Amino acid sequence: MKFFTTLFFICVFSISVKAQEAIHEVGVFLGTGAIQTDFGQRNDFFSSYGNNVISFSATHYIQFYSQELKVSDRYHWKKHFMLKSEINIFTRANFEHFGKYTEGNSISAQKLSAMKGHASVMSIGVSAEYYLRSLYNDVLWNPFVTIGLKYSWFNNGLESDLGDWRKDVTVLPAKYQTPNALDVGRGSTPTIALGAGTRLRLTNRLDLAGIFNWHIYFSDTVDGLQADVPENRNNEWMTNIQVGLIYDLRSSAKSKAYCF
Repeated sequence: MKFFTTLFFICVFSISVKAQEAIHEVGVFLGTGAIQTDFGQRNDFFSSYGNNVISFSATHYIQFYSQELKVSDRYHWKKHFMLKSEINIFTRANFEHFGKYTEGNSISAQKLSAMKGHASVMSIGVSAEYYLRSLYNDVLWNPFVTIGLKYSWFNNGLESDLGDWRKDVTVLPAKYQTPNALDVGRGSTPTIALGAGTRLRLTNRLDLAGIFNWHIYFSDTVDGLQADVPENRNNEWMTNIQVGLIYDLRSSAKSKAYCF
């Protein structure tokens, strides 16, 4: 955990020292996400759709800029590239089991239906955004793709309508009664973020942006469940859709050298 936190601040600092060749922006985003967990039936749509969250992000962008880049193709990639640092907060997600195995009056179905969980997640990281159109061109909108490395902290919980599972673990389905099948509480994990989105220019300083992200957690305990059975062996992941506003921090009132 300390390694990824240190790496994050080193990346931000090392680029910030070149502020004279960078354009800084800040943004805020709001959206919704769906977490794929061990709750529910594998390949059942409502297992992930029903486990949704509200998401909030605060972002900082750095774009490389210089007069040399405007007239030279030597570093063409810099005309399409931005670096983004961000904090993501995913509010408490409530988990339930969905699917055919919760139907009926069997003991197993009753235990699955009674089993409830929850988790909240906060992530900090750095992403690279590559824009399909040059950031130096005067265009109204600009699509992009993104990839990033984050570190996530989570806090989860588990309950059952049939009673306190800590006092009587038999209120849970059999696969969660075995040793090490549960890991309830706080934890952390590295995270890979992949995504795509677009920007739309509203004014010389303000952009409207939309983004779809896929967060892949390097952990199977974000939801507190880690039973050693085939249907529960995959790590958790999340899809997240957000819309937000991005503001150019330059003090000059001049128009941007580019627009979206």
